[in-house]
Amino acid sequence: MNKCPNCSQPVTDQDAYCRTCGFNLAKYRRDYFTGEEPEAASNDSLQETQEMKQAAPQSSWLDDEEAKPAEPAEPTEPPKRELTRRSYQSQERAEKSKSAVNTTAERMFQWMRENTTIAFCVGVALLVIMSFSREIGWTAFAVSMIALWWVCRNKEVSQYEADKNLTDEFKQTTSKVFDSFDDRESELEEKKQHFASKHPKVHVKVEQHKTKLKPAKKARKHDFGWVQIAAVMTAAIALILLFAGYGFTAGSGSRMTIASVFFETGNALMQSGQYVPAAIIYAVLAAWIILPIFTLLAIVQNTKGSRVKAFFLSLLETVLVIYVTYHLPAGRVVNTQFIYSVFSGLHSYAVALNASAWLLIFDSLLTTGLTGYSMFEPLAQKQRAKKQEQAEKKD
Repeated sequence: MNKCPNCSQPVTDQDAYCRTCGFNLAKYRRDYFTGEEPEAASNDSLQETQEMKQAAPQSSWLDDEEAKPAEPAEPTEPPKRELTRRSYQSQERAEKSKSAVNTTAERMFQWMRENTTIAFCVGVALLVIMSFSREIGWTAFAVSMIALWWVCRNKEVSQYEADKNLTDEFKQTTSKVFDSFDDRESELEEKKQHFASKHPKVHVKVEQHKTKLKPAKKARKHDFGWVQIAAVMTAAIALILLFAGYGFTAGSGSRMTIASVFFETGNALMQSGQYVPAAIIYAVLAAWIILPIFTLLAIVQNTKGSRVKAFFLSLLETVLVIYVTYHLPAGRVVNTQFIYSVFSGLHSYAVALNASAWLLIFDSLLTTGLTGYSMFEPLAQKQRAKKQEQAEKKD
């Protein structure tokens, strides 16, 4: 470099600053001539540098800039976010949990997360034991919790080899079960194809029959209206009335229901040696339970035959309820031996039974009316459609 890039005055290679304008030649060489000779610089770069420096202040300003160290930028505070109630509560909960969590309790939860298969098996076993005896079930639950606390008391938790083996066994078993279903479906499909290849005419007729039935099924779904829904609800209410308590209590203090009254009466007759009246009591209770269930299923099927079936089942339930309620009071018991033995055991519960029996009668009558309306509704629709067609033809 023979000339200053700023003022074009002659300079030497040993000069750190220009004697005329004070330009920092050392920095210029360091920035623009890395590993090259100064004389190899192009004239275009010199001209660009001159144009840039002409707009800048002179030497005193440049010297001051070199002498002054760069001031660190003041850190800008991030904008404060408004703390909501939910975030405040979550922060408080996190702080409390950090300070209040016991290491043993944390290990217990971690053990259940690591050994989920064993925990699942223990839970199922406790449910089975609880279904037979609550005392033994609660005792087994307490023993299992104490054992879990003892295991997690002083050592780290990890997944047991038994849990890994059980998990692998469950995976294999479930995969085999699903594979068997898939194989069964594939076998049925192969048999279907084999039958179709051997009997093509029958296969064609079956397919034609299926295509005829599909639109009928779709139309049947649309026929399920508010009448059927109301009938389903009343049939379900009849089941609820049999097993729901309604305020009266027996001598033992337990809440009474129709089912419990019939069970107690039947057990008392069995203990006294009257087996036939007890069988009649159990049969009446079974009929009260089965008839609403079959009525409900028939209503859901929503076919022509099922509507008739639902109506007659509901009618039979209504007759049975009215008959039992009519002969329940002491003054109306007939003198037939078996009937007298049956209803004499129910006299002590007459008031309580009547309180719910009248509701059951009303519900059965309502179900019978709805199922009867549902049975005759298609005929009424056909008649209305015929009348509309006749009116259109006349017009």
